[in-house]
Formats: sequence, C-alpha cells, structure tokens
Amino acid sequence: MSNDVKYIEKYQKENTIQVNLRLSKKYDADIIEWLNALETKGKATYLKELIRADMASILGDQLIG
Repeated sequence: MSNDVKYIEKYQKENTIQVNLRLSKKYDADIIEWLNALETKGKATYLKELIRADMASILGDQLIG
C-alpha cells in the first residue's frame, strides 16, 4: 500500500464519517431518478445543502456555522 493511500485512509478515519442511504427501486424510484439527474453538483453536495437548509429553517438564528 502506498504512502498516499495510507495518508488518505488515516485522514478519513480521523476527520470524516460515512453515512449510507439505501433506497428501494420500487418505492423510491422518484428519488433515485432525481438524484441521478443531478448535473451541476454531486449527490453528496446536494444532500448536504438540503440538510443545511432544513437545519436553518428549524434552528434559525440558533444555527452556528
């Protein structure tokens, strides 16, 4: 394993978490189609923006960051 790969793995372990979302092809087909149609940004960026917008609408001025 190269030093670059080891560095990346170490960095990710210390600084990130991974969240997985399982969607049903039968019941969530609309969501799958929507996410697959995103062209200007990645799925992760899109989902983070949605979550932050929801946080801001719920928390309002309490939101820091």
